[in-house]
Amino acid sequence: MEESLAILENPLDDLEFLENFRILEELLKKEKYQDGIKQALFFAEKNSKRTTEFYSWALEFCQAVENNDQTLTLLEQALINGAWWSADFLRIAYGELFDGKKRFVRLLQLAEENTPYDKMKAKLVVRTPENYDSTKSYPLLLVLHGRGSNNENSNKIWKNNTISRDMIVSFLQSSQLLSSVHCCWDDLEKAFSDIKAAYKTLQSKYVINFENSIIGGVSAGAEVGLSALFEGLLPFSKMISTITSTGKFIENYINKKKTNESLKVYFIAGKKDVRYENTKIIHQYLKKTSLGSDLHSHPEIGHEIPKNFNEILEKAITYLNNE
Repeated sequence: MEESLAILENPLDDLEFLENFRILEELLKKEKYQDGIKQALFFAEKNSKRTTEFYSWALEFCQAVENNDQTLTLLEQALINGAWWSADFLRIAYGELFDGKKRFVRLLQLAEENTPYDKMKAKLVVRTPENYDSTKSYPLLLVLHGRGSNNENSNKIWKNNTISRDMIVSFLQSSQLLSSVHCCWDDLEKAFSDIKAAYKTLQSKYVINFENSIIGGVSAGAEVGLSALFEGLLPFSKMISTITSTGKFIENYINKKKTNESLKVYFIAGKKDVRYENTKIIHQYLKKTSLGSDLHSHPEIGHEIPKNFNEILEKAITYLNNE
């Protein structure tokens, strides 16, 4: 039986962090890599709750100048000072660079020892609509982040007038950690368990209009959300599937000719994404076997969120709610 999840409702933006982030982005754009390292380390020391994020920036700047010794030293410093990445994540990110180095093996062991098992819990952030009335029914938008992302990133993206005015928006952060601030949905059964717990929690606290409710997802989150609808885990069947990861879904559902006749999906994809052709396969399959499927193709982007995403969201919601 799924446990209820804690809800963080209508959180305020961390304006200081956003400004720090903007400063680091500007330094990266100007290729001021050494300045970027110093600035990121200053921010990491100043804000202990954001250690992993700022050390991640410092490491990105360091790799840009191709200083492997400095990168390894920074990585060691980060882990000692409270930043955390899983050993698997570090192997993928740095394994080839530091292959055979005993110092790197020790850092992997340190990462294993520092695994924050107590933080491996799904999290819910909820934005209630403008002029929210707790006695009224509202459609739900349940959003699943991409691999390596989190609720904070989702909150920046999924905004437009219709959503802010008319919907309860809930961001679900996976219980599976790649780092202290980066999450994934790699274990599908655990992902399903998180989704069921989220639904149970939201249903107990809010009056939800399921007829017009939607699940939204980005990349791996989109694939997991689509899979959850095929498994019937939620009492609604509408989805906004953005830059969808596709391999497992095709293998688990299309190749086995599984269907969900009530499903209605709006896909958003970049034509330069290596997953684009697979997205088209899923789209065409759903057009034949479900209630409906539409595909918004962006010709100039790959595996990334379109800059006019808020406008596309409006089209997606209109399509999904039209009979």
